[in-house]
Amino acid sequence: KMPSSQHVMFILPLIVFPVLFYSKSLLSEHLRTFIPQNFQETVEPEDLQEKVAPAIVHDMKFVEETMEWYKLQLSPGKDILFSKERLAIFDGTVPDVPIIICIIGHCFDVSPGSQFYAPGRTYNVFAGRDGSTAFVTGKFQRENSFEEVERLKDEQLLGIEHWHGFYTKHDTYRRVGVLVGHYFDEEGRPTDKLLDYQRRLAEVKHRQLWVDRFPDCNVHYEIGKGRRIWCGTDSGGFERYWAGLPRMLKEGDGKLRCVCVPEERLGEDGLTPLANCAPESDTCEQPEA
Repeated sequence: KMPSSQHVMFILPLIVFPVLFYSKSLLSEHLRTFIPQNFQETVEPEDLQEKVAPAIVHDMKFVEETMEWYKLQLSPGKDILFSKERLAIFDGTVPDVPIIICIIGHCFDVSPGSQFYAPGRTYNVFAGRDGSTAFVTGKFQRENSFEEVERLKDEQLLGIEHWHGFYTKHDTYRRVGVLVGHYFDEEGRPTDKLLDYQRRLAEVKHRQLWVDRFPDCNVHYEIGKGRRIWCGTDSGGFERYWAGLPRMLKEGDGKLRCVCVPEERLGEDGLTPLANCAPESDTCEQPEA
């Protein structure tokens, strides 16, 4: 027997509404899956931003005193020595107070990027503190981000170094000082923890630099136009801190292979520049003959 129209109208919402609810939940989860798990300066969609009230309510007398101290200390080329207590004032919760973040104890004024670091934004986790681990773990909660990187894997230190370089070279962010404690002492001198970080970083760079097998070049061929050959920090499926320059390598069996070679190793035997390619270029265009 066919169901009546009344039955259909009753049953339809029972089917459709759960499906729509499930689909919306699935879409939300799908969107979250595509949010990068490591740090990058992008503004997330409003519905995916953290809506967390500032955890710290500052004593305004201490804020005023700290700002007077900060203005007296601020001088080009001179590092301000921040205590954790003073640094916490610069978390973006107080109007007209700069936003300062620290990475491996090095502190930067990132006020021009307040859209990334202001309260309510995901990356406010970095503001007014050193949350170095979050740059590579993607754990953007204050209780899950720390200044200590001793427990990170060696390769993760390269990510830390990348973001330290990002702030150091940034056009509008500027270095203002160091955080006293884990990486710098009360005189602003490196501690054993900073020296240990630098040692581990140097070791992992050395391992990546002196690989036994050079990674393959990236190659894109287009009919009628030819080939584009280039090197990047992930070419050949090998993620690393250096990109390298394309070279032809004559291997033991006499075959030639296009490889990416770090500048420090360009003088090794068996390496020759590519035809129609500037030796110092990381990208070559080879028109179709």
